[in-house]
Amino acid sequence: MSEPEHEHLGNFYGSQTKISQDLGIEILHLLCKCGVDFEFKNYYDQDVLGIINTPSRITARKSNNRFVSTIQSLAAEKVTNAQSPHP
Repeated sequence: MSEPEHEHLGNFYGSQTKISQDLGIEILHLLCKCGVDFEFKNYYDQDVLGIINTPSRITARKSNNRFVSTIQSLAAEKVTNAQSPHP
């Protein structure tokens, strides 16, 4: 796997922070319980799926396939639930 293009920009706040996939997934599930909005857009008009699907980004991480898959599954589940008719 190649390094992100922005690897040389490693001196920004949080760049040396390490969070395991398990902890990241646990935090993600807690955010879901609190009603996280997967369609919320950041300053650059990207939602979380747009961000994780951008191949070369400064926030790219290595070895986080389970975390990314969990985001994709939870986001798809939220969309499906939102589209389902409620009794």
